[in-house]
Amino acid sequence: MFSRTALQVLGAVLYFSCEQGTVVHANKCPNPLLQAAPVEVTTSGPVSQIQWMGGTDKVIYALDPTGYVYRSSNRGADWVTESTKFKGIGEIQHQEYNAYGIRAFFAHAERPEQPNWILATVYRDSCFKAGDLCAQDLFVSHDFSQTWTNLTANAQGRIVSFHMARWSLGAIDDDDEYSILATVFRSHDHVRAHQRGLWDKHVDLIRTQDFFKSSDEEVVPCGNAAAYVGTDLYVAVTVDCDKTTGPSTDMSGVQLLVSTNGGTTFHPVCFPVYITDKSYTFLDAKDETTFIWVDHDEEERMEAQVPAGNMYTSDPTMELFSLSMRRMYKERAYVDFERVHAIPGTFIANQLNEKVLYAPDDPQLGIAYDDFIETKISFNNGAHWQDLVAPTTDSLGEPTCAKEGCRLHLHGPSSWSRWLDAGWFPAFYSHDNAPGLILATGSVSEFLEKSPDKVNTYLSRDGGQTWAEIRKGAHAYEFGDHGGVIIMARHASSGPTKEVFYSLDEGLCWMGPIELSSSMFVHNIRVEPESKGKEFILHGARTVVDSSEKEEEVKESDQGAMVVLDFSKLLSANDFPNCKQGDYEFWTPSNHHCLLGKNITMERRKRLS
Repeated sequence: MFSRTALQVLGAVLYFSCEQGTVVHANKCPNPLLQAAPVEVTTSGPVSQIQWMGGTDKVIYALDPTGYVYRSSNRGADWVTESTKFKGIGEIQHQEYNAYGIRAFFAHAERPEQPNWILATVYRDSCFKAGDLCAQDLFVSHDFSQTWTNLTANAQGRIVSFHMARWSLGAIDDDDEYSILATVFRSHDHVRAHQRGLWDKHVDLIRTQDFFKSSDEEVVPCGNAAAYVGTDLYVAVTVDCDKTTGPSTDMSGVQLLVSTNGGTTFHPVCFPVYITDKSYTFLDAKDETTFIWVDHDEEERMEAQVPAGNMYTSDPTMELFSLSMRRMYKERAYVDFERVHAIPGTFIANQLNEKVLYAPDDPQLGIAYDDFIETKISFNNGAHWQDLVAPTTDSLGEPTCAKEGCRLHLHGPSSWSRWLDAGWFPAFYSHDNAPGLILATGSVSEFLEKSPDKVNTYLSRDGGQTWAEIRKGAHAYEFGDHGGVIIMARHASSGPTKEVFYSLDEGLCWMGPIELSSSMFVHNIRVEPESKGKEFILHGARTVVDSSEKEEEVKESDQGAMVVLDFSKLLSANDFPNCKQGDYEFWTPSNHHCLLGKNITMERRKRLS
């Protein structure tokens, strides 16, 4: 643990600290002279997706909500407008690339041989006309959206509407990279009777290996949704699969099936409770363990209506599951659960405290469920969950909450999903190539705070065992160079900024600010997927002054902004010396030197090397 004290220098707040009783003085924490200026780009709208393409860190694509695609071929130094073709095929529900079924706007590196292949599920124009049949077509592009082929037309009437689609992994012919899994309707009457968001026994899971040009293969009748967890294929199937009787919409729930041989055979997944399952979310799969969140149809009214479910862990067969956590929080399809990357068996999750079951129900406002969120951490693959250790002092050296029951709570994926809405904060974040480092926003309090003036930014460098508040307010953050560079800027939830701060010693000392040419609302900060590079991209919205009220207010404008900070150019080579053997240390991520029954020791760069 270490405490921090603020030091005012030239109008900017820098930080020095005490670690193990030794003061790291300001003259050992200099502000290097910047060698170059940031690259700033104005976009037609705030960028919503950024992706590195082709298996390298050179080619970057960015997409804004207006449909414009921006491309850089030199790590963000220069940008050109690449395409507006995404507007050309209708209302896109989701796009998916030939990347092991990962949904994204741009290709991932898992299949670099086909990085430009896209699947797009598209609502027909009739969906936007009152009384018309609302069906969906499936399009494929082999040239990154320049041209599209309608796969519904390829099917020549065998498929009336697509429900979802994804690239198949581990198909019957493992050499066939064209295989697609899709859930489909075969009848116009069934499309017309379908109620969006509900399970439907007239939806089937099928597979094609030639883009539906010839007969397709029915994989699972009544299969409504499919997902890969690792190489295992899970399918949600309606409990009632009798297509000859009853309504299309199945209110009896769903059953989960799993295939470990590419979809050749399936087996039912068994949970330790016999309650109707309403939905599933696959959370993680590694070390022969799968984590699944289940929304049960509980008999108790309060249990049934809270936005939470049970999380289960599998045995090595992936068929038998045991309960790991009750009331794990979920909002907008996002479950507050994340692996602490590079640290085996370590996870962070948010849970609704059982007090929520006895909270008064306001007739007008209902129950504020998110007033009862608390954060837990597990160091043994979800077998046991415990509170986070709260820092005793804040980033200004002042004591933190001293009341009994004050703990550290962190915002998770559900908060991050509230894009531009109240309660939108960055989620807890780690990476395989920065072992031990975790960045997060949250609060030291009884339960997780969601007011911007009560949310601060935190860092752990020991895999979540201890934490420090590194700056007041919610900040967007990212690390590169294997954690050797960490940057942060005030997040849009806390207002606009034109300052960026950075650390070269895992948060021991914060330098800056790097001044931007104008203020912006920072939505996120990105680095190439391996977190090895030194090129960071801030993206968000430009500011505009709203004079419509009595008091002027600075708000987000319709214009977007991207700022590229290339630290290999901003700083001199002396700031990144080549490491020698003495610059590394051995470190164990557990106080007991044991994780999941193994003694684990890691080698990492020393903090001050």
